[in-house]
Amino acid sequence: YIVLSDALGAVDVSNPASPVLLGTRAIPSASGVFAVGTTAYVASTSALTIVDMTTPSSPTIVGACSIPSPSFRVHVAGTTAYVVGYEGAGLQIIDVSKPAAPAVLGSYKSGKVDTMYGVTVSGTTAYVAGEHGLLILDVSDPSSVVVLGQGGRSVAVAVSGNTAYVANVGLYIYNVTPSARQATSCLDSELGAASEEVRSE
Repeated sequence: YIVLSDALGAVDVSNPASPVLLGTRAIPSASGVFAVGTTAYVASTSALTIVDMTTPSSPTIVGACSIPSPSFRVHVAGTTAYVVGYEGAGLQIIDVSKPAAPAVLGSYKSGKVDTMYGVTVSGTTAYVAGEHGLLILDVSDPSSVVVLGQGGRSVAVAVSGNTAYVANVGLYIYNVTPSARQATSCLDSELGAASEEVRSE
């Protein structure tokens, strides 16, 4: 699934040399998508939209939830969606157990008018990449999010076990074990540009 400027698209990549656009669904200012099976969760300027992709040629919107704008990226863990955004929009935590009626459970704002570029979640811990640093948050109680730690400026983050891979101008690798949250190594980029996505496999 891909986001276009004002739509969500389904792409057949069975032949990597010749991908085929199967269908689209209009979603104004779509900016990020996270898929779970045949369900797509789309972050846009002012909403989290849930889309049924069972029939890729005809995606169907099943529900939406208004959130502070502008949102940018979304991550889904279980029945909870985590959405981050620009200019102080912060982190929004949303119950998506009922796709037709998603509801905000809680939120976190750093107190600065900053941008949060990416989010990933492991267990009850959220890792948020932003211009004022990597935030490590306890989200076990969405109504009362607690800051557990913070790292350097980042634009994307992925977590595997007790290791966080953080992209900025280069790749930084953090040990995020509670007793030793620190950068353990880094790979500096000579490109002079920030990475926007990082994944761990």
